[in-house]
Amino acid sequence: SNLDKKGIDWYQKLVEEYAKDKLIIVASNQLEYEYSFCDRQLNIEDYK
Repeated sequence: SNLDKKGIDWYQKLVEEYAKDKLIIVASNQLEYEYSFCDRQLNIEDYK
């Protein structure tokens, strides 16, 4: 979704608070703030 600055801050806070030591799957339209915390990435285009 299209988040404003307040929404982005909220999203990042939730990720920081709840994602530690857990598997998180993020489906993104390539907005950096959506997945900047990820250690690994899988590009679905590689599997077409």
